[in-house]
Amino acid sequence: MNSTLLAISFGALCALTGCATTTPQPTEAMTRAESSVQQPDQAGARRYDPGTLDASKDKLAKSKAAAERGDKRAAEQFAEQAQLDAELAAATARSENAQKAAAEVRASIETLRAEMARQAAR
Repeated sequence: MNSTLLAISFGALCALTGCATTTPQPTEAMTRAESSVQQPDQAGARRYDPGTLDASKDKLAKSKAAAERGDKRAAEQFAEQAQLDAELAAATARSENAQKAAAEVRASIETLRAEMARQAAR
């Protein structure tokens, strides 16, 4: 009977300890930031704006660390900053990709014009 009581007490202690050490739930801002930080990598931001991309990842890590410490305000602020940095990096990558595509179109137009002028001169 003593061993049964000891086992129940040990089980209750483990359950209470487990509840006390759970990781804090990510805030909505952290969830949005995590999603936003993944998008610039997919858009090619590493090539065009690596500094801003790294800053967004760093701020997301700081947000998670603040959440672990229980500092919800700092976690929210870092998450929002991470999201903004990620959005900036993604926008920069999209802009650079669009400029590159526009330059290719301009070059194609010039090639066509030159070909048309050459054929008209015949």
